[in-house]
Amino acid sequence: MNDGRILTQAQVQDMEATQMGWDTLQDGTGYRWVEKKGGWGAGGTTISTSIALFGPGVYGALFVNSDISAPGHQNNWKWCNKCQTLVFAGNASAGACPAGGMHDNTKGGTYLIAMNTSAVMGQDNWRWCNKCQALSFAGSRTLGTCSAGGVHDHAGSGNYVLMQKGGAALPDDSQENWRWCKKCQVLAFAGNPSTACAAGGVHDYTSSGNYVLETVVGADTVLHNAYMKALKPKAAAAVA
Repeated sequence: MNDGRILTQAQVQDMEATQMGWDTLQDGTGYRWVEKKGGWGAGGTTISTSIALFGPGVYGALFVNSDISAPGHQNNWKWCNKCQTLVFAGNASAGACPAGGMHDNTKGGTYLIAMNTSAVMGQDNWRWCNKCQALSFAGSRTLGTCSAGGVHDHAGSGNYVLMQKGGAALPDDSQENWRWCKKCQVLAFAGNPSTACAAGGVHDYTSSGNYVLETVVGADTVLHNAYMKALKPKAAAAVA
């Protein structure tokens, strides 16, 4: 790109300095990392792409068109930035949100949830509500108040299994601090101020475990992780 045939060296530097056309300029490690990423999905098929410039002048490109869902896992679970709830985004309706209107799942990551499997150690009996699209616990005395009215309806749901954080380090590409609300029974992210609960007031995480969700990774994460792993031998040699 900076061979002078398409852009001048000054234009390349200007693109980097102003982040013009790039999704990522600095990853916090101090190493150069500028990238353009993309993705497409339909009918259960996904394509994820990443083209990056890193280091003193290394170029990398990765296109991923394989199934990003692990065996025994379901993709397309999202975080609602209004009510903090984990909701399924694979249906025509986003689901009624207790904060008003419909869930907004456009600003967070995507998660994989283990379903109908005994291969994953964790707490089962988490179910999808076909009315509000939230993941809620079905093992309590109450099914929990649903933001779409009445209580949660788990008809048609699989049996989801959630891992809880233990003493070991978190697995790569995962996020902790997901909590059970004992009022409405949903799983919500507790890393932000608690917001609207369908049972009234805000979510109450008292007595909840610390649940860990696996995040979906695309070509950008795979390429960046490979780059960082390649740097480790160099960093170790410098210390020695």
